[in-house]
Amino acid sequence: MATLSDKYRFDDYGLAGALMFLLLGWYFLIRSGDQPLGDFANYYYAGRMLAEGRFNQDAYDPYQFNKMISERTEESVFVNFTPVPPASSVFYLPFSLIRNPRQAKMLFSFLGLIFFAMVYYRFLRHKDMHRKLPLIFIPLVFYTPLQNNILQGQSYLYLLACLLEGYRQWEKKKPVWAGMLWAVPIALKIYPGILILSLFFQKGRSVLIAVIGFTALFSLSPFLVTDAAVTTDYFTHILPRLLKGEINDPFSHFHQSVSALLNKLLVFDQHLNPAAGHHKSLLSVGLNWIYQISLLGALLHLWSGQGSSRFFRFSVSFLGAFLLVSYGSTYSLMLLLPLYLALVLMPGVNNLTRVALILLIAAASNIPIYLLGEMPVLVQFPRLFAMLGLFFGLVWLIRPRIEGKVIVFTSLVILFKGLALDFPRKAEGDYYLKDNRYGIIHSYEFKDRSLYLRHLNRDGILESAVPVRDTIWQDADLTTCDNQIYFRNKPITRSPGKKQQPCRLNGDEVIFLSDEKRGVGFYTLRRMVLPPIDQVINIIAPENVPN
Repeated sequence: MATLSDKYRFDDYGLAGALMFLLLGWYFLIRSGDQPLGDFANYYYAGRMLAEGRFNQDAYDPYQFNKMISERTEESVFVNFTPVPPASSVFYLPFSLIRNPRQAKMLFSFLGLIFFAMVYYRFLRHKDMHRKLPLIFIPLVFYTPLQNNILQGQSYLYLLACLLEGYRQWEKKKPVWAGMLWAVPIALKIYPGILILSLFFQKGRSVLIAVIGFTALFSLSPFLVTDAAVTTDYFTHILPRLLKGEINDPFSHFHQSVSALLNKLLVFDQHLNPAAGHHKSLLSVGLNWIYQISLLGALLHLWSGQGSSRFFRFSVSFLGAFLLVSYGSTYSLMLLLPLYLALVLMPGVNNLTRVALILLIAAASNIPIYLLGEMPVLVQFPRLFAMLGLFFGLVWLIRPRIEGKVIVFTSLVILFKGLALDFPRKAEGDYYLKDNRYGIIHSYEFKDRSLYLRHLNRDGILESAVPVRDTIWQDADLTTCDNQIYFRNKPITRSPGKKQQPCRLNGDEVIFLSDEKRGVGFYTLRRMVLPPIDQVINIIAPENVPN
């Protein structure tokens, strides 16, 4: 009869690693008590507004969302709900019922930590790998992602647990349970949806159907509890812009993506990237397109090749997702943990190669990106380079056989991507203000030779007076419709992005708020010349414009 000591021996490194996760997590939980709410404010207050019946499209306007939060707390917040699908408000609803947001965050993180540690150790025993020595180092490799998950109140411990348990259910021939569990991270974060493409190439038909069905069910759940326009607008207008990298600042090195790197090097922007000495946006888009197609082709060969295990093909999907999307974060790198496990299990790999690949995971997870903002551009993206090195190191290690069906599929993707490619164009109008110090400008008013701005930045919701030499007034001939500006019922803007509050500027120009090329709802003031016919019209300008 097996005893407890037989089941949990001293060489159970998986159990030791799980306990280390718990101890580290508890340490971070204690530290988080006096930390800002961070990203948790996004989810907590969205759930709270849903509970109050006030969750609507204002949640996807950063200024309005921060204003709604400021009405519910004295703490200064600066959050952006735009990248978050509406389903998150339903997921976080139970925690929003706790009136103290810090207590809600502590409970959320504590339950996520326990849930993850239990599922993680159960998965190790399922794969019969809990006595492998490299498992003792996993908590150290993922030290920073674990820390930031808890300090920010993020959900990746829950999502990783769902992914691991879903895979276990898949191996146990329970595709419905696997599909339901995998649908949770897809519905909440979108980019884990790369699993759907992976399953298609691995011929996992039954679980593929379950994943698609449950993802649709979870994603559309807000229809039952809030205005349908919220979900419809998110998937038809907001998500397409997010997929093009319009999160907030497309030049930020915090994103650690190829698109951000190319933008930083090649695209000039007076507010967001003034250091670029040239403007070659077409080259930036073209190089990013070539990169994405090349990486997707390599990923498809890794999925369809026979030289690796099914668990490796599952695990490498998340690395591929990180390298394909335009936005990255440290806490999301918890999803590289399955790849670490796959490397430990991979047969026929010499220890030096295995250690080198694991060190690349550790580097990607723990390099302090926030310290590199003033460094040369190429030095600012070490996480990106570490993940690229990891990915192509795996391609070299596996050496997947080139298959005809993959070449055909990749060619179709190239064709579709080429036809759908959104060729870059100059933003309509020039910036009106000389820099980006005012952040998100919600509205403006002209009086006493000054612009009075209502705006939002990291200091909260503010009002500022900016002296100007121009004359600005409201003109009834200037209107907005479908996020475009019209003059005398004829459109004078046609570009993507939202535009609002157009006014006349010095007679022959228009000034307006626009979030084009800046992220959904990240408005700033732009100016542009009116059509030539208007330049001969003489209008007496009043002193003020409305709020």
